[in-house]
Amino acid sequence: MTLTEVTSASSFHPALYAVKVTPSKSPVCAGDNITLILSPPTNTTNGFYTLNDFGILMWFEKEQQTTGAFTGRASINTSSGILCCMHQNLPLRSIKGVLILLCTLPSEVGNRFMFSPAESISIVTIRVNSTDLVEFNDSVSLTCSASGSSPSYHWLNGSSDIIVGERVHLSSDNQTLTISSILTSDRGPFYCFVTNAISNGTSSPLYLNISYGPVNLTLKINGSDKEFFYTGSNLTLFCSAQSSPPALFQWDFHIATFRNGPELRLDNVQESQSGNYTCLANNARTLRYISKTVPIIISILHFKGGHWNMYLC
Repeated sequence: MTLTEVTSASSFHPALYAVKVTPSKSPVCAGDNITLILSPPTNTTNGFYTLNDFGILMWFEKEQQTTGAFTGRASINTSSGILCCMHQNLPLRSIKGVLILLCTLPSEVGNRFMFSPAESISIVTIRVNSTDLVEFNDSVSLTCSASGSSPSYHWLNGSSDIIVGERVHLSSDNQTLTISSILTSDRGPFYCFVTNAISNGTSSPLYLNISYGPVNLTLKINGSDKEFFYTGSNLTLFCSAQSSPPALFQWDFHIATFRNGPELRLDNVQESQSGNYTCLANNARTLRYISKTVPIIISILHFKGGHWNMYLC
């Protein structure tokens, strides 16, 4: 809470700025109880407080009367001028504005100031323009919002501070984070941490769905990189790639596409099945693809001289 004197008000005579008014603690959160202390202590037999030109407390000798939202919530010590006020469950708009103190007896003293209780940070949320993105292609903007007085914004990706760079930009008030040429490392979780003089708050984690790939394609034959096999063997060719969403696979042999899926089985292979086998992986979301070709050589196994020998045709 802040109390700021308003000294230019033509409706309030400057000569009446004879006392200072300070809160019992500072800052003070909206909803807290508050005591306003006059300095120097002042005997105030008769006077009133108004807020935004509406009377909240009037007193004459021992009689005191509160009005409106402050009924039963405010009282004054007439010998010292100390005002005690309970703010619980009062909306912020009811206790914020121009507060005027005027004491008329035994002498005229008073003050006029802005009364601004601080509001705690709450309801911290992140709004994003898109959560379904393609690596390298797309940009994204995240905007943080919060309730509370004078919020300051800070961004985290996981437990790490966001660092501004070529791809990463923050608005002048740090409220909006923009990332261009999105990468898989930008998937989050993102947090918005908001602070003010009296409190802080953190948003729920926000994750970005970033489509990528396919990359790092591997092709194995019976789980190995072996290329030579003999007739009659059973072969399993398996293709894998890193991709989101998962890649789709197809197999080519002698320029012809003949099988879809990551696995290709060849049972009881013959020499005619020798050649180059190509696995093609593609991602329907990113519209990217990658391929790998391996040669498979099938040969006849002969028994000669007491040994089995592989003959390549």
